[in-house]
Amino acid sequence: MLPATGLDTPLAVVLGVALCCVLLGVLGTAARSRHRRGALGALVLVLALVVTVGPGLAAAPAQAADAGCVQEGADGRLTVTQTSTMDGLAPGVAPAAIAGLLVNVSTDATVVAAVDVEILSVVPTGAGACDAEDYTVLDPRMRVDQTLQGGASATFEGASIGFRSTAENQDACQGATVRLLYTVVPG
Repeated sequence: MLPATGLDTPLAVVLGVALCCVLLGVLGTAARSRHRRGALGALVLVLALVVTVGPGLAAAPAQAADAGCVQEGADGRLTVTQTSTMDGLAPGVAPAAIAGLLVNVSTDATVVAAVDVEILSVVPTGAGACDAEDYTVLDPRMRVDQTLQGGASATFEGASIGFRSTAENQDACQGATVRLLYTVVPG
């Protein structure tokens, strides 16, 4: 029997993801202004939808403050675990390393080119303005370049997260939780 060479995802899901990407672009443009918090909330909601109904290689968000957050891909083939702990993020402090572990929990082989990381949302602990624009992710694509057989695992690393240099007061970000989105890039 020949291996699958086409798209295994139903066309309706692909079209839904494409529509969500268009909406993300529109809402992302509107959310650039700090005065449009509603647009940013909608952007996060749409991004969460993409993770939930996407083609299965995207993992749900993990909190940056905690190591060991585990999320299984929507198709059940990969488990993404953040292994790094990013405590102590602060303006003027060196960015914290991002690392993790991929595990192929299926019996089929899966080719993984990379893992991308981005900021999904920021949950401040107090009053004041603190959002994803206060942070930056450096080198967000972490190369894996491996075929994971059933039950096999691979590590990923190389990205880091830190504060964006700004003239604005970032005191409201003290103790905030930064939620990261990991997306597995197929090979």
